[in-house]
Amino acid sequence: MKRLDVYIDESGDLSPYRKTNQLYAVSFVLSENEPSCEGAIRTFQIHKSKSILPGSFVHVGPLVRNEPPYKGQLREERQRLFYGLYLLARHAPVHFMTVRLEKTPHMDLEVALADLLFNAVEAKEGFFSKFNEIVLHYDHGQPFLIGIILAAFRSKSLNARYERTLQSEHPFMQVADLLGEMELLRHHCDLNLLTKSEIAFFGEKRKIKKDYLKPLEGKYI
Repeated sequence: MKRLDVYIDESGDLSPYRKTNQLYAVSFVLSENEPSCEGAIRTFQIHKSKSILPGSFVHVGPLVRNEPPYKGQLREERQRLFYGLYLLARHAPVHFMTVRLEKTPHMDLEVALADLLFNAVEAKEGFFSKFNEIVLHYDHGQPFLIGIILAAFRSKSLNARYERTLQSEHPFMQVADLLGEMELLRHHCDLNLLTKSEIAFFGEKRKIKKDYLKPLEGKYI
């Protein structure tokens, strides 16, 4: 039986459009062969164990913005922890998929998100149909979301099921979190709206595109 493990995280929320809250993204890490990922995961876990920063898992948004549980920690230490997770994203034999919802005033956000997710699964149906079983891993942070995603897969007669998985339970959940932050970073680059904390952490727009966004592009299905 050929199995696909899909690790899911969302960035943002479905509160109404505001200039400071324009993007909602759902990111997917697609792992076809878990044993082949063990080396990259082990390297990340060793890197994580050497960090002096608190927490049992990496939460990228607070890491970048210097928020709890990392508030007050040296930027160099925060960057070092981020880079270990970024290298896992780059080197693990997995693929990515991201759905972006760019909000507009008066948009019915849940309907728009459902349309995007159904269309994304339909567009990649050829890829997903190769698998006898698809396991959707999510932490149930926004309960409506996994319902929409399950419905999108099952609408194409794909054998998908949900398994609750916490960020601390698998590094690919943390990679999905990283992908969401990369989408937010891309969005801010596109609009020339990089925040002070993003510039301090990653550098200017040209460096962000060259060193952080472009190296991941080839992993998206």
